[in-house]
Amino acid sequence: MSEDALTFREQSQPHFSNSGNEGPSKGKGKASAVQTKMIKELDEIVTDFIAQNSSIHDACWFLNILLDENPSLTMEQHSDAYRMYGQQLEEAYAAQMQAIA
Repeated sequence: MSEDALTFREQSQPHFSNSGNEGPSKGKGKASAVQTKMIKELDEIVTDFIAQNSSIHDACWFLNILLDENPSLTMEQHSDAYRMYGQQLEEAYAAQMQAIA
């Protein structure tokens, strides 16, 4: 389980650019505290599914709810994050099905 979780955590995180009037960004687009918290929560959803603490249905539902509850995301950021984390869930699900077979 932990090997799978590390593999998913090592993948690149979704890029959330600042669209507010916070001035020019310094460095490589540092995420705000809210965005960092959201990324950790998204990672937890995937990790919980891998650990079989939730079903694929629940994991997708949690993923969608978490993204919908963040009004600072643009539609493109929402779609990108859902696609990326959804793909991780699909890969984990496929691995679970192969292990069963």
